[in-house]
Amino acid sequence: MSVTDRERRHVFTQLERVIGLEAAESIMQLLPFQSSTDLATRSDLNATTVLLQGQMAALIAVASAANAIAVITALVT
Repeated sequence: MSVTDRERRHVFTQLERVIGLEAAESIMQLLPFQSSTDLATRSDLNATTVLLQGQMAALIAVASAANAIAVITALVT
């Protein structure tokens, strides 16, 4: 759900009226404004997870190959 700047200001005004300026400002600071385009979606997180898993698998393969070469070199010499 996206909250407009006008709605956010209305919430602040109501908070200020009920609990005072300082407390209202503190609460609003705990609820930073984020446009919906700045938030990661579940599919964004899933795509990033798949990408990272692929990169980790590639690094493990390289490390395994380097380890195998080191073992073979040690056996031959």
